[in-house]
This record gives sequence, structure tokens and C-alpha cells, in this order.
Amino acid sequence: MAADANGNLYLIDNRVIRKLTSAGQVTTVAGFVDPNATSTSTIDGTGAAASFESPSGIAVSPSGDIYICDSQAQVIRKMTAAGAVTTVAGKVDVQGAANGPFNQGTLSYPSGVAVDTAGNVYIADYGNSLIRKMTPSGVLSTVAGIPGSSGRVDGPGWNAQFSAPEAVTVDPVGNIFVLDGDHSIRIISPSGTVSTLVTNAGDDGDPADLNSGAISINNLTMDASGNLYTTKYSNQSILKVTPIGSVASMNVTAMPASIAAQVGATATLSVSVTSVSGLHYDWQVSPSGQSTWSDISDGPQYSGSNTANLQVLNLPPAATGSRYRCIISNGGAVNRVSAVAVLSVISSNTGSRLTNISTRANVGIGANVEIAGFIISGSGPQQILIRANGPALQASGLATGYLMDPVLTLHATDPAASVIATNDNWGDDPSMKSQIAAATSAVGAPAWGDGSKDAAILTLLNPGGYTAVVESKDGTQGVGLIEVFAVDPANGAGKVINVSSRTGLATGANVQIAGFIITGTTAKRVVIRATGPSLSKYNVSNPLADPKIELHSAVEGQPLLAVDEDWDATAQRDLFKSLGVDNWEVGSKDAAIITTLQPGGYTAVVSGADGGSGVALIEVFDADSN
Repeated sequence: MAADANGNLYLIDNRVIRKLTSAGQVTTVAGFVDPNATSTSTIDGTGAAASFESPSGIAVSPSGDIYICDSQAQVIRKMTAAGAVTTVAGKVDVQGAANGPFNQGTLSYPSGVAVDTAGNVYIADYGNSLIRKMTPSGVLSTVAGIPGSSGRVDGPGWNAQFSAPEAVTVDPVGNIFVLDGDHSIRIISPSGTVSTLVTNAGDDGDPADLNSGAISINNLTMDASGNLYTTKYSNQSILKVTPIGSVASMNVTAMPASIAAQVGATATLSVSVTSVSGLHYDWQVSPSGQSTWSDISDGPQYSGSNTANLQVLNLPPAATGSRYRCIISNGGAVNRVSAVAVLSVISSNTGSRLTNISTRANVGIGANVEIAGFIISGSGPQQILIRANGPALQASGLATGYLMDPVLTLHATDPAASVIATNDNWGDDPSMKSQIAAATSAVGAPAWGDGSKDAAILTLLNPGGYTAVVESKDGTQGVGLIEVFAVDPANGAGKVINVSSRTGLATGANVQIAGFIITGTTAKRVVIRATGPSLSKYNVSNPLADPKIELHSAVEGQPLLAVDEDWDATAQRDLFKSLGVDNWEVGSKDAAIITTLQPGGYTAVVSGADGGSGVALIEVFDADSN
């Protein structure tokens, strides 16, 4: 049931849509039921000329259009106030989780729908355990969840999990509320972070629940005061969840952050909540490679398991990759589940080192490929994971314009050496698929869905220089993200000392964006360079004439760390020479930053200082011997 701005109610009655006016008049707006039919069909049309296969969720947009989940038909229908019905998302009787324009996106048993003030349609994609979004122009994308993965995992939308969500609603400021299939109510913030608002939403103390062993709830709506309502089948009741003790009064001001620490040390994870008294904290752990969560108790390994600050004591090597979260309760039915923090245990005091670089840029073929280089120093090999993200970027909100089918090739820097490895689709080789998935989990990168056309290479490399190239298989252009990870940064034999990436860039969203990670326990001195005009001596066409670098922390809300437009030859030339780095001509418009950074994630953004476009090379060097 849904109401429009004039107080008219629209209801699903079997396979027709009925309208109840404020004066009590009931009419059939669209659809028909043939009592002699042996099957149902999905037909667009007006009034009785339209048909629905299995309508479920319904919502009214600010413009007065009505959106309906035709669940078993795997589509979303739109009905005007006059009863004209069209199919606007999904493909009739085709299940899938593909994102894209109207004629490309697919759904799996959509069960709930809601519309925000801008006309965006949010869909509880029951069969895929996803929350989807359809823009007013008909582009379908994934807001949160992992295709094919079911569970209750909070955190960033791309890493969160749902359990067959049944209903969805949205508030005026953009928070999305989800009635999940495990009887919890989840909330997705406007920034895309998922948390659990209520667990066991149907548990209102009814003894029948204890006997049945299950709580059957469905539907979700919100009133003007922010109260949520859901229906409960077991005793034909309506349950109300007030803002008290939830979003309004339980203000989580700091989530636990992922941390790296030495073997034998103590790691502290903290959560901060204000505006509520009498809170209870329950910390949980999920060991590396597992999906289940277990309650933590104080003992030899843990202290503070029922406080805001958990201490993990005498860290063993086996604890690396373990995930931690905190369940926060005010003594009632309302719980909040914190974001997930990952613990990395460093097996020896290897100081800090570069372990990852990622660059996002527009990729095509020929001169428009994306190139990432890296150097391994030391006396022994290092396991390296290289990933070329194309379709996977949909999970981070890029609904269209991504590289449809990336191809990844790894070369030795020595031009006389042959190609080391190449990959088209990461999951084509079953034996490598499991190894790549394990390495992806070990480095904390987002998992990819089965059958995706993203590409990856996992290999053991000796000290030396290497180049990874990403290009389009089908000749079309799109945004690609290339990532290079050191899988075992604590391995003292081999060490990544330089990572670089060369791409074309322009203005706006098409600037060059490079991310890198420093792991360990001590600060690291780094050199970050953006080469533009100096590329011309290497016969690179259209080099960026005047690059500018901005250095940011990967933590949101932090101030700009550094910026540079023109390098300082007097202050920087000697260091470049000591690192064996190509020295630029004095007075060139290339840019460089030399700084010391604590372990963590960082982003360097390269753009044209004069608003220009062209090819640029961004490099990050380890400038000390830690």
C-alpha cells in the first residue's frame, strides 16, 4: 500500500492495482485477473489492457507515478495515475544482477520499492541479496551488498551483506531503511555505509514466537516523525520502531578502525557513542576466511569485551586477517552494529613499506591503455596480486561508463623479456580463482562476484622492475581501476620500493587518481612525482603540459596534506639522484612532493594546473631504508 500527495491510497489486490480515494471510493486502475487462465503474463498497456504476473511492493514518486515490483517477472513496472503501465527496470522472466541502462540491468525477485525526493527508485532485490537504485533516466546500479553473498555484514556498501531483503523505505535526507530477511532492520547512510538498526525486529515478547522458532514480518514504511512500521504475520500485529534509542539518540561518533601491530603486542579497537546512557557493548570476532561471528569474552586473549575499548592481547600470527565488530545496545530491542575492523599482525619488525598502489582512469586501446609499474628490491621473491577492475566498479557507484571487459598483461621491464602473464577473466581458471580470492581477502581488497569480467594476476616475482598494462578487450573505452598489492608485506626477502602509473587525464571526474598504502608501525618518507612535460623525451604523445599534485589522506574529512605544481630543483634534485630517479630539466613544469607519512592509506590526485589534459606519469618512491 502507498499514498500519493492527495491522500489517495494505491493497493495491490491479487494481480490488479486498486485506488482508494479519501472519500472512500474504490476503483481498479490497472491489471486484470482471468479466472480461467492457467498462467500469468506481463503485458504493458493502460488499465485492463495491462497485466501483472506477481506484484508485491508498491511506492508513489513525488511526481505521482506509481512503481510496482512485479516479483516473479523479475521487473519493476511504472504506472501513471491514469493507469498506463510500462516496464522500466529488469528483463521479463530473466534473473540476474547486472547493472546498466534499462535494456541491460537485471533483477532477481524484487520484493520492495521506495522513491526518494529526487525520483530515484530503491529496490529490495530479494533474490540477489542486494539493494539496487534506478535513476529517473532508468540506469540501474547497486547501492549495497555483494551479488550472490548472503549474511549480515555492516560497513561500506560494496562490502556489506544482506539476507534476502524484503522491503525498503527512504527518509527525506537520503537514509535508506531495509527490512532484511533475517528480521533485522538495516540503514544505509547517504554516504553508502551500512549498519544494523534493529535485530530481531519481530521479537516483541509474543510467546508464540518461542514456539514457532521463527518470526514472520514483512513490509516497511515510515511516518513524518521518522517512526518505522512493519507488519507481523504470527499475531496479525503492526510493530513500531521509534527513533528513541536508535538513529536519533544513539549517535556513533567513531567506528573501530583497522589496525596493524607486531606479533606479541596489544591492539586496541574502540567505538564511541554519545547522547545515550546505560549502553552495553558486545564485541565479536570473525577469524580470517570465515563468515560467522562469535562473541568475545575476557581472558588470556581479550580484555574489555563488554566495554567501548577492546584489547586484543599478545597478538599471535594466526590473528592476522581477523575481523572485529561491536554490538551496541541500550538494553532494549534496538541494537547498533559497528563497522568492521580488520587486524593485521606483522610477523617481524620490518618497519613500514609500500604495499599497494591503485590508479583509476579512462582506458581504451592503443595509446590509451593504463600502465602501472613497480619495482621489487631485496634478495628474494615477493608474491604480487595485480587486479584490473572494470565491471566491479559498479559496486562502488559507477553505474555506467566502466570498462566492460579489461585485459591485464604483466611484462618485465627488460624489453628483451617475454610477457610474464596475461588474464582476461579472473575466474576462468578454477584453480587460480580460489588462490586469487584468498589473496584478495588477505590484502583486504573488495571481493568480486562469480563470472565477472574483471581480470587478475597472482604471481611470485623476483627482485626487478615490472609493468602491468590494462586495455579494453572489445575496443570500447571505459573507466578502469588497476591495483598492485604486495600480498605478504612482512616478507623480508622482497620489498616493493617504487610504484607508478601512467594514464591520460582531463578535467572534472577524469583527473588521474592514484591511491597507495603504507603498512607497518613506523613513519615512511616518500617521494611522489607527477611527470608531464618531461615525458616528451620518451616520445609520449600529448604529455600533460603543467601537472599539479594534491595529496590526501584516505580517511574522509581530513585536510589536504600537501600540494605542488612546479618541482624545486634546488631542494629535490639530489634526493632524486640518490634514488636513481630520472632527473627532470631545471625549470620544467613537472611536480613533486617529498614528505613523511604514517602507516595508512593515501590518495594522490594529478590534474592540469592550467585546466589542460594529456598523459601523466605518477610515481611513489620509498625514500628511506626502513
